[in-house]
Order: sequence, then structure tokens, then C-alpha cells
Amino acid sequence: MKTKILLAFSFLTCSLFSQAYDLTQLNQHLERQQYKKLQQAVSSLPETPSQPELLVLQAKAMLSLQDDEALEEMIPKVLQTFPDHAELLYLASANQFNLAQSGSMFSARGRAKQGLSYLKQAVKADPTNYKYQQTLISFYLNAPGIAGGDEEEAKHVADLLLQQDMIQGTLAQATILQKNDHPDQALVLIENQLTAHPTETALIEAKAALLASQKKANEAFVLYQQTLTLYPTEVEKYGSLYQLGRLAAVEGQDAVIGTASLQQYLDFYQDSDNPMYPWAVLRLAQIQLRANDKTAATATIQPLLAQEPTQERLQKELKSFKKQLSSAKS
Repeated sequence: MKTKILLAFSFLTCSLFSQAYDLTQLNQHLERQQYKKLQQAVSSLPETPSQPELLVLQAKAMLSLQDDEALEEMIPKVLQTFPDHAELLYLASANQFNLAQSGSMFSARGRAKQGLSYLKQAVKADPTNYKYQQTLISFYLNAPGIAGGDEEEAKHVADLLLQQDMIQGTLAQATILQKNDHPDQALVLIENQLTAHPTETALIEAKAALLASQKKANEAFVLYQQTLTLYPTEVEKYGSLYQLGRLAAVEGQDAVIGTASLQQYLDFYQDSDNPMYPWAVLRLAQIQLRANDKTAATATIQPLLAQEPTQERLQKELKSFKKQLSSAKS
């Protein structure tokens, strides 16, 4: 009798403590883009293979760390267990698109089409997730025809999205107009929606990005500042903070606001794997050099130069900045 009671208690204890992992801590790693820490933590959990929420975190970490081939090997096994999990299907599609871009030209077409298949399945599994539909529109709009690109299909999906959600559909249609070199028409669409939804951050961001691309930095700067008070969660503001810093560095907008924005950004993403982190360091140094503070600019950029970043475009900008720095007066 005593043995049976002990066994029953043992099973109860296992049941109560089956979720031994701290999901809040794992999500904090994700929010701060600490992908190496996230991957290490999730990979060490015995629950991961049976918990889709953990598999999603693992896939996001691997995708962000560009561990594409390992993820490609893992995904089919995961989808055998969770064939209709929309987010896993979406991440599988993103990984195939990455491999199509980075791999050989012989495998690119097949991987792009496999990615498209996964993405369509994700949309079918969760037709209310607008991120999936926006990604599908982007694929149809930007992929070559041989890999599945189809502008008419992009317009069709955008029209359907407009019926589901006016804001998301407007953003999709504006993207298509921009792709076809009609930025003014895109701006009219966005502004019409902003009249009805003046605090919708997605619309404000889209308008700011469009204005910035048209070299209307002053207007874009004001809009990015406006978004900072409107985001429902704290973590959503960091994209706009970076843009404020970029506009200050590149377009000569308010240096004080730009500097403060970048410092917030760098503080939040310190000890992260955020690929934009070195760009934020560069932008801060550019602001300092604009203010003729060569000493501060040198101190800011030196650790980044020592790391020798691998991003090709960043390497070019750093090379240009080093020339500006060396020719600047102390």
C-alpha cells in the first residue's frame, strides 16, 4: 500500500513539474536578440522535442544565427510531429528562402519553391496571421518568375488581405505601388488610412520610411519620434530609435535626439546577436564626427573596427568612415 502511494505521488510530482523551463526567461532572450543564449538554453531542455513553443524558439534562434543547413535538417522531423503548426511552417519557409539566396544557383529554385509551399501552408493553418500574408505578398513581388514570383498573385493576395484588415491590406497595396515606382500613390493610401487611424504605428512607420526614402528626412524624423509614445510594448520602440539615430547620422537631423536614441538602442541590445548592433555603433560615431568630436568618434568606433565585421555593406561603410575620421581635424 505504501509503495502504491509513493508511486502515485511520484507521477503527480512529474505531472506538476513537467514544465521545468522558464518560458519568460527564454522569451527575454528572444526579445533582446540573444540568440546564442536562447539556442543553448532551448537545446539543453529535454522537453524541447515535444513542445512546439520551444521548437519555435529554437528555430528562431537557429534562423537568426544563420544555422540554415542544420535547421533544414531539423524541420522535416519537427513537421512530422506538428504538421499544421503555422509558426513552424512559417519559419521553415524563411529558412528555405535564406538557403535559396545563399546556396548554389542549382538548388536555389527548388528551395524557393519549397519555401513558398511551406508559406502557403502557414497561411492556410492560420489565415488571420497577417505577417504570413505580408511575407507571401513580398515573395510574389520580389522572387523571380522561375522561382514562383508573380506580381498578379501578389496583388490578388493584397486584395484579399484588404478585405480582412483595412490597415494591413493598405500596407500591402502601398508596398506594391512602391515596387512599381509609384511612391506618391503609396503615400496617399497610407495617409488616407492615417486619417481614420492616427495612432496606428504600422502606418506611421510606413509613412516615415517612405518619406525617408524620398529624402524628406525632417518629416520622417518627426514621425519616428511620434511612434515612441504609441507602441503598446516597450520592445517595439527600438526599431524607431535606430531610425532616429540613422537620420541624425546620415541626414543631419537633431544630434541630441539621435545620440540619445542610439544609446538607448545600444544599452538594450548589449550582449546580443542583433545584426543591427554594429550599425548602431557606426551611426553613433558618425553623429559624433558630424559634431567635430573626433576623440569621441574614435573611441566609439575602435571596438567595432577591432572585431572586423563580416557584413559586406557594413565593411564598405566602415572603410569610408575610417577615411573621414583620418582626414578630420582633432
